[in-house]
Amino acid sequence: MSTESQPIITTYPNPYLLNVPAFANVLENAAGVDDLATLTTQVGQISEMIDYTNKQINVNTIASFDTGIVTIADPVVFVGGATGTGGVDTTGLAEGTVLLAGPVGATGAAGFYVSTGTGEVVIDGKLTVTGLLDPTGLTLTPQSQHPLPTTNGLYATTLWWSTGTASLQIGAKRLVANEATDTSSLVFGSTSNAGASNILLNASGTPLNATQSNALFIKPIRNGTGGGYLMYNSTTSEVVWGTGGLTGPTGTAGPTGAGAAGATGPTGRTGATGPAGSASNTGATGPTGAAGATGPAGIASGTGATGPTGPGGGASLPTTNVWGQYLISDGSNYQVVSSAVKLGQYAGNLLQGNASVAIGEYAGYSNQNINSIAIGNRTAQTNQGFYCIALGFQSGNSSQGQQSVAIGYNTANSTQGILSVAIGNSTGLYTQGSRSVAVGNVCGQSNQAAASVAVGTGCGRYNQGFGCIGIGSNAGNSNQQQYAIALGTNAGNTSQNQYSIAIGQSAGNTNHQQYSIAIGANASLIGYGTDTIAIGQYAGGTTQGTESIAIGKFAQQGGGGQLAAVAVGSSAQMTNPGNYAIGIGYKAGESNQPANSIALNASGTALNPTDASLYVAPVATDTHEAGYLAYNSTTGRVNHNTQSLTLSGLASVGNVRITNGTISDTYNYDTGLLLEIEINGTPYKIPLLA
Repeated sequence: MSTESQPIITTYPNPYLLNVPAFANVLENAAGVDDLATLTTQVGQISEMIDYTNKQINVNTIASFDTGIVTIADPVVFVGGATGTGGVDTTGLAEGTVLLAGPVGATGAAGFYVSTGTGEVVIDGKLTVTGLLDPTGLTLTPQSQHPLPTTNGLYATTLWWSTGTASLQIGAKRLVANEATDTSSLVFGSTSNAGASNILLNASGTPLNATQSNALFIKPIRNGTGGGYLMYNSTTSEVVWGTGGLTGPTGTAGPTGAGAAGATGPTGRTGATGPAGSASNTGATGPTGAAGATGPAGIASGTGATGPTGPGGGASLPTTNVWGQYLISDGSNYQVVSSAVKLGQYAGNLLQGNASVAIGEYAGYSNQNINSIAIGNRTAQTNQGFYCIALGFQSGNSSQGQQSVAIGYNTANSTQGILSVAIGNSTGLYTQGSRSVAVGNVCGQSNQAAASVAVGTGCGRYNQGFGCIGIGSNAGNSNQQQYAIALGTNAGNTSQNQYSIAIGQSAGNTNHQQYSIAIGANASLIGYGTDTIAIGQYAGGTTQGTESIAIGKFAQQGGGGQLAAVAVGSSAQMTNPGNYAIGIGYKAGESNQPANSIALNASGTALNPTDASLYVAPVATDTHEAGYLAYNSTTGRVNHNTQSLTLSGLASVGNVRITNGTISDTYNYDTGLLLEIEINGTPYKIPLLA
């Protein structure tokens, strides 16, 4: 085998010979072994490396090697024929196998090799990397056109340098123009002159060139309205420019035009009375009168307590020549105070904001924000927000939200929300929500939700829901749910449900159900069904059914849990109406009106249907009115019929003859003749009217 470092070039059918130079770490001449024995051993070891079946060389089969690295001094090259594809048959090779191949014939496939001249790794083809690349630098060879065909799936994502556009591109999109003229400029888009120290942003499709240095160039910018200046839209982040100049200040008024003066306007209101004038012509002082008798001696008072000892003399005090500044003691020294007011032991003690006021023991003690006011012992003691007001003992004591107001004893004591108002004794005491209002003794006292209103003693006292309104003593007192409204003493007092309305003394007093309306004293006093309407004193009572309507004093007072009943009138359906029953008028269906019945009552006394029918009282009797009522049982329509009544299958009765189903009579109608007939076994009496 040749010992030169150049590879042996062989041709098919035996292209798999390897030029093997001297191996490192090989036992070559052990003691007691002659040269022939050594050569024989080496040839045997090399034979063990060659796998003739799979046509590969195994470098880890030489038993005599130590654990060091096997070094191959010259390049390993697999070579094909002059016109063949060359390389190695990769069929069956495991993933991760490294193949080394040099250039092959004139028309053969490219490969992977290490240049012996430069030491560079050359890959003729695409390199696929499933992980990350971490190069020190990346050098791109300029191309006159995209290096991949447009049909290639990687065309749009290929990074390359175009000599045509002199820019870095991803696919067909340009990123940064050629900065060779001056690398101090930052350029996005096309340009032929970037200038020095400039920023160019160009999406116009034509080159944007710098005209000076240290400048910003942008194209395009939309032409907006206004003057010839840039305008910025903070909502869309768009920069636009106008075509005209800025609007100048208003000019001075021109001279008054010629023309007749307008008519005199009406006389204005009389102004306020001016101050009294000084007295004049004062007369001479009269003579002094005689001295009066001496009065009795006054009662001697006890000597007051001794005041506190003043500061020790001799020490120099701080001085100031600014009007309004004053001295305050921190317990051992005096300091000049000017930007805030603090009066009282530990008032405004820690981190008091500018222009804030703290008056009283521990008032505004810690973290009182700017422009806030705390007056009273322990008022706004910790974390008072800016622009807040707290007046009264312990009002706004802890974490009063910005721009909120707390006035009264212990008012909004803990965690008052922003923009809230609490006025009264212990009002909004704990966790008053933002933008809520509580005015009155102990109203909105605990967990008043945001955007709710409670006005009156005990109103919205416990757990008033979001967006609720409670006005009146104890209105919405406990657990008033979201968007509920209670107006009046004890209205919606306990557990008023969401979206319900209660107006009047004790209206919807207890468990007023959702989407229900109660208007009137004691209307819907105890809730039962949802989506109900009760209007009038005691209307809806205590067990008004779902979707029922009661309008009038005592209407549906006794309830009964009926479904969708309607009562209109005083005492209508007063007790236990049935489902879907309708009672209209005074005492219509007053007691136990059947389901699906209708009572129309104007009689002045009770009208109580006994079955699912229409009951009307009164109905007038008039013997001179022609026609009759007809009822369609399918549509429920009642008609007034002016045609003749037609019957069939009946014989003549008295002076009445029935011919072809038509009733005729030769008798004088004015006498009020009554026709008695029987149809299908049922007798009927029909007045025959003139």
